[in-house]
Amino acid sequence: MNIAILTRYTEKPNGRLIARRYTITAEFQNMARKAGFNLIPIIPGSDFHDILAITDGLIIPGSGTDVDPKHYGKKLDPHTELDPYDLYAADYPVIKAYREAGKKLLGICAGHQELNVFLGGTLTQHIENHFMPGERHPVTINKDSTLYKMYGKDRLDVSSTHHQCIDQIAPDVKIIAMSDDGIIEGFETEGILSVQWHPEAMNDPVIFKMFF
Repeated sequence: MNIAILTRYTEKPNGRLIARRYTITAEFQNMARKAGFNLIPIIPGSDFHDILAITDGLIIPGSGTDVDPKHYGKKLDPHTELDPYDLYAADYPVIKAYREAGKKLLGICAGHQELNVFLGGTLTQHIENHFMPGERHPVTINKDSTLYKMYGKDRLDVSSTHHQCIDQIAPDVKIIAMSDDGIIEGFETEGILSVQWHPEAMNDPVIFKMFF
């Protein structure tokens, strides 16, 4: 099985130059190996239709930048961090094509937020005390959900690293995971599963094995 993943744009100083790269984090390749599928990267803005034809689903991963609030009808907050190529505008045609093709979409962290916007929801542009790399916190899982079927329990300790979150949930989706402080940590609808946390950073292949 082949699964596509959107790459993320980065800029880093390299001596006198700026190294500009499209990347995925190594943890995703580790998850692909454990889940038994091939991972195929897509560079936003490229012609991806040949990849669409040979893949069964798409991972929308985390990102170091945020969705421009113009895409969900809000003004720019000073805390919102934009990239020079408009992350969401670049990802949108890929997400739309996979959705229209009836292929599965898995959102993670910023990808979770992107999917909510894609489906018609909005975001809170800044929250405190949720950028916690390496730390874990509990979430409550809806017993009538894909996540509960995967894990067989209604509480999970997860690793989240984010400063934005879902505000208004998109229409016609089901909230399936909540943090103790009221953050929407997971939702689903037909063909879509989306979580705010990072299962790949937790070395947890369950979602990757059982969703695709």
